[in-house]
Formats: sequence, C-alpha cells, structure tokens
Amino acid sequence: MNGWRKLNLGDTLLAGDQRDCIAAAIGSAYSATGDAEMAAFVRHESGALHCDFVVYFTPAAASVGRRMGAQPCAAPATRELTLLAGSERAFELLSP
Repeated sequence: MNGWRKLNLGDTLLAGDQRDCIAAAIGSAYSATGDAEMAAFVRHESGALHCDFVVYFTPAAASVGRRMGAQPCAAPATRELTLLAGSERAFELLSP
C-alpha cells in the first residue's frame, strides 16, 4: 500500500456528525503541522441500498485516519473527489 486510508461512513444522510469530527481533526492536525500533504477527501459512492459517504485520508493524514478507524487503501481516483479538510495542495498527490 501507499499510505492512503479509506473510511466508509455509510448513508450520506447519517454521516454528518462523523464528517464534522473528521474535518475538525484534520483541520487541527493541518494547523499544527502546516504539512501541504495533510488532507482528507470525500466522495459519494454507490452502495447496495444507498449512496455511501467515503472519506480518503492522504498518507500525511494517515494517523488521523487510523484513529477514526480508516483502513489502508490505494490512492483514490480523482473523479468526483472533493476536499473535506486540510491542504488544497494535497490534490497534487492525486495527479496521474
């Protein structure tokens, strides 16, 4: 693996509290370190019954992801991915 982590928060309509908690944790970590690669991205992905809210943690944010229960994964595709919190420069990690 390359250090990325992924956390499926499930139904988008029920993910708000966890999403806010993750955004705050990433924001705090980014403020503390200033690491341009510290970020969390999100995407709505089709699930079996509903649309899932999935959070991707960059390698620099992996420690936050581990605390939140995120599992190792490959770097996500850029399609429909948006920044949840952290450095906008982290988008550069997703370039092909």
